[in-house]
Amino acid sequence: AAPLAPAPAPAAASKNTKSGAKRKEKAPPAPPVRLEELLADTAFPDEMLDGSNRYHCPKCDRKVDARKSIRLAAPPPYLHVTVERYHYDLQKGERIKLNNPVSFPQHLRLRLCSGGGGAGGGGCAAQAA
Repeated sequence: AAPLAPAPAPAAASKNTKSGAKRKEKAPPAPPVRLEELLADTAFPDEMLDGSNRYHCPKCDRKVDARKSIRLAAPPPYLHVTVERYHYDLQKGERIKLNNPVSFPQHLRLRLCSGGGGAGGGGCAAQAA
């Protein structure tokens, strides 16, 4: 799966036009990203409950390490998607705008998950119909 990548910096090179004026060359477009890949990579991530955030097990009556998972039991009638268009660059200490186009299929099939993920996880994914 292809995560969103920061847009390449504009090319600094320039070309002379017939009139002698300089014009800047455009940077190549950012690669497109598919909505199905974004959902598979980012939707419903597992959360580890450990350290000071351990889960209280009612059977054991003590705190234990656990993995918290959210899975779809039924498809939603409407799916509202928010795509984060910025990436925080830790080295530069600034946000960088992502200019990748995102492709949205006309029909999206969500694979539903049954049961509790268990140790195998059973990650759910989306695919275009």
